[in-house]
Amino acid sequence: MNTHFSSYHSDNFNIVLQKLAHQLSLIKEQSEYIDKFNDENRSVKEQHIRFDATLFKVRSSKLQDYAIEAAKNFALLEKLYKKGQSEYLTYYINLLDSQISALVQAVKSNEVKLKEIQFDKKARQARYQQKLKRTAQHIMQPSHELYAELNQNHEYERRLMNMLEMREARLKSANGAEADTLKQEVLALHQRLGRCRQAISKVENKIAWVEKRNS
Repeated sequence: MNTHFSSYHSDNFNIVLQKLAHQLSLIKEQSEYIDKFNDENRSVKEQHIRFDATLFKVRSSKLQDYAIEAAKNFALLEKLYKKGQSEYLTYYINLLDSQISALVQAVKSNEVKLKEIQFDKKARQARYQQKLKRTAQHIMQPSHELYAELNQNHEYERRLMNMLEMREARLKSANGAEADTLKQEVLALHQRLGRCRQAISKVENKIAWVEKRNS
């Protein structure tokens, strides 16, 4: 606004007061929303909002605290004008002009951050919904696919058991390095067989769930 006065006429000054009041009202509303959003998203909170140290006495992480200080200066300006103490009016008008400009800048800066955070949230929600959809599709596999998967796992289990029996039979007559190698292979086969049986159990549970749902 950058308003400077050497004399103050009632009509002109009332217009100035109205403009200041309107700007402060908007800033109050915006700062309350920004503070609420920042409280809910603690990762974007700072120790305090950085303004020129000469502009505000308050030091706070809340934007509305600075808006309140500006509002108090506005109330003091009105009081001085009504008392006719015109020697202080220019100082408070210029102070409010600078405070409001700084607050408007802070609001704009925070609005950009809010949009970025909201965009990130929407992206995360979209990824989560996609994950849920894939999970649902996996759970809702047709029963014939599940039985095919179960048969495949059972075949894999049969082959592992054959391999295990062969290694264990050889181990009975093996010595030295060959015996050590066979022991390692037997252990690995037991682990693979355990994972295979876990997979079989999961598929059987899915089949039971699908058949129960369709009954």
